[in-house]
Amino acid sequence: MKKLMVTACLATAFIATSFSGQVDASENVQVKTIHVNEFNQESLQNWYKEIYESYVSQFNQVEKDQNKVEEVQPEPSNENEVKNPSTEEEQNNLTQDEQQMVDLVNQERADRGLAPLEINEQLTEVARVKAQDMIDHQYFSHQSPTYGSPFDMLNQFDVSYRTAGENLAGNQTVEAAHQSLMNSDGHRANILNAEYGEVGIGIIDGGPYGKMFVQLFKD
Repeated sequence: MKKLMVTACLATAFIATSFSGQVDASENVQVKTIHVNEFNQESLQNWYKEIYESYVSQFNQVEKDQNKVEEVQPEPSNENEVKNPSTEEEQNNLTQDEQQMVDLVNQERADRGLAPLEINEQLTEVARVKAQDMIDHQYFSHQSPTYGSPFDMLNQFDVSYRTAGENLAGNQTVEAAHQSLMNSDGHRANILNAEYGEVGIGIIDGGPYGKMFVQLFKD
């Protein structure tokens, strides 16, 4: 005589997102077998109740774990804390290298009692275009085969000015490029010109020097 067995399976899968954004999944499978001679309505109901309560218990535990993650709050910020460079870069739309060179230039001016130069976004964009143009066309000169002189270029990009100046450098690091400019009388004069109030600095990786630097000044 064949034995009759009643078998049921309840599978529950839990998925949670970790801090790294990856998805972890674990599966818990519960299987219970009742022989036919043990089978009755009451035992079947108790069995399903047991499995259901187990499922609810595991589900609630996962939900609690997720809530613990969601309840984690960031540390309160100190209002007196100095803004970090990354925040300034986002506000000024500058790269880390460009912000660093602006800081070096303004430090030189501050050491001599001069007002700091304000960042001009138009000048910054023109400086980047000029730096990229020198890399693309393999030249190093104030005179661009594409845009002409620095003054021609400013006019083409609708930058208004009364007086303006341009510094060029090619080097591997911001510090080395800045020092080379400060060691040159003409370039240092632009950096320390009291008439200039705005600056745009474009730094592009590439070219024979590693990085191409363009500084544009205007009043």
